[in-house]
Amino acid sequence: MPALLSPRSTVLVVGAGPTGLALALGLATAGVPVRLVDSKAAPSTTSRAIGIQARTLELLDLFGLAETFVSLGLRARAGNIYAQSRQLVHLDLSCLESRYPFVLLLEQTETERLLTEAIVRKGVQIERDVALLSFKQDDEGVDVQLSQSGAGPVASRYAYMVGCDGAHSVTRHGLDLGFSGKTLRQKFMLADLDVRWQLPNDQFHIFTSPEGLMAIFPMRSGHRLIAETPKEPTASATGPTLSQLQEIAAQRTAVEVTLSNLRWSSFFQVNSRLATRLRPGRIFLAGDAAHIHSPAGAQGMNTGIQDALNLAWKLAFVLRGDAAPELLDTYQSERYPVEQGVLRKTEILTKMVSLRAPPLPYARNLIVPPLARTRLVQSVARKTISQIGINYRRGRLLEGLAAGDRMPDAEVELEGEGTRPLYSLLDGAHFKLLLVSYSDVSSLGASIAALVPKQIAQLICARSVHCDEHQDLEKSFVLIRPDAYVAKVGPISRVAEAIDWLGAHLQVKNH
Repeated sequence: MPALLSPRSTVLVVGAGPTGLALALGLATAGVPVRLVDSKAAPSTTSRAIGIQARTLELLDLFGLAETFVSLGLRARAGNIYAQSRQLVHLDLSCLESRYPFVLLLEQTETERLLTEAIVRKGVQIERDVALLSFKQDDEGVDVQLSQSGAGPVASRYAYMVGCDGAHSVTRHGLDLGFSGKTLRQKFMLADLDVRWQLPNDQFHIFTSPEGLMAIFPMRSGHRLIAETPKEPTASATGPTLSQLQEIAAQRTAVEVTLSNLRWSSFFQVNSRLATRLRPGRIFLAGDAAHIHSPAGAQGMNTGIQDALNLAWKLAFVLRGDAAPELLDTYQSERYPVEQGVLRKTEILTKMVSLRAPPLPYARNLIVPPLARTRLVQSVARKTISQIGINYRRGRLLEGLAAGDRMPDAEVELEGEGTRPLYSLLDGAHFKLLLVSYSDVSSLGASIAALVPKQIAQLICARSVHCDEHQDLEKSFVLIRPDAYVAKVGPISRVAEAIDWLGAHLQVKNH
């Protein structure tokens, strides 16, 4: 682990939900001092977001956490959309080109617990009941006023501040940034309870009907139900009752279903909004503070965690002096288009499954099934929902592995060490230079090692790489970013150029 920087290099993270926790994890792993505060006196006890996508699990694997997450959750290997008794879509996730070919269904309370334990192991504690009162920034840092348990303001100063403080973000309001978008017309209810029926419990199920949308997701203990509220609102102010939910389930499914053991329920309305910017100066927004949208496709928490892990390594490189501050501009240029795409796609999916006005449902039910069965649509849908299709190519249409792509978690044969998953060799804090050459990889690695600045990049010398997704990498190099995206790829004969490119890209002299 790199040596810790001085307190003057501390990053203040406001908000200890999944996004803030992931950011603190990435920063602490890279040796950056972190102060993590949250206005709540205690963690939430309700399940909230439950879907963890394959790409998020791949990124958690960089920190050695993915297998623990998977062991605690339920693997949904497929999903279905029905129009009453007719199946419109069956999405098979088992073909996903990832070590995690499923949606992991796990309560957000567990996600936060596991991330909290991970940051505590790295020396970071959450400071609770700490409110952000005000802040101002200059060219050198951010001055902040915080209040502990309602006490008077305490002033402190930080190198950077990141607002991970949710949809009602004090950080975003303090920056006077717009939060453009709309409130969708649908109103929803959700509940955690038990479901008894004949449908498979390793798949999620979405039902469309004239009465409205309903979805049921299995969990390790029980199920999550989400449904559009009936036209006549229920009398309960806190959440729907078990009898109301049973009536809705019976109306909107064509199978016999019995609900029981209601543990929690609530009402909510969907907003689809995006902040006008992610970075004014030394202050950043991430997660729900930057974007909120429909829960369709279980994209929100995953997008926030991936925001955090995109930003963490860049802040660390700049604070350590291993990159120029201009590297931080790429947070906006890379993540903002992703967030725009998530908003657009979740709105489309919500509208598609919520159609009620004739003849639109009839047209949907006629057109969607044959399209959904095609190999192309299945592949695109899998990559979209799992988020493994996210890349930073910036619109370039290229064949094969290219800069900006997600690096596949290939099987790597190491000389004298057998075969290992590539992601087990990554660490979330350094670039990795993967050299692949069956015949002369050891001697080649020794000659290149002297050229690589160790605080920035580390070598992985492989005899071969087994990867079904892209072309043969024999006698190639891949420069892999700390967040497991490709920075550069090419023939080994040009690897010295890649090392020079890295120094130029980070704009750091004398490495």
